[in-house]
Amino acid sequence: MTRVFNGSLQELSLNDIIALLYTSILGSTVSYGVYFYSATKGCLTKLSSFTFLSPMFASIFGYIYLDDTFSSLQVATGRSSRNFSRFILGQLSRIRYNCK
Repeated sequence: MTRVFNGSLQELSLNDIIALLYTSILGSTVSYGVYFYSATKGCLTKLSSFTFLSPMFASIFGYIYLDDTFSSLQVATGRSSRNFSRFILGQLSRIRYNCK
């Protein structure tokens, strides 16, 4: 489904429009909304560690709603990222923050 768009909006298929809406709404708006809402409720230093998980959530939603598939390398990379994030968050939980 990868192609460069060089035409008018009338050339977009329904699947193209759905993919654009998905990317716009779920991929950015919702994730930033949740991020900034959480930033007002908690410690921004702790919250910033979650920003690198956004691509993983986008991949999961793409798999569920858009029938995307993953190669074995992508699955291994996702698992490694998850394990790394667990390690980082475990280390961060040991650090005392100067938050409310």
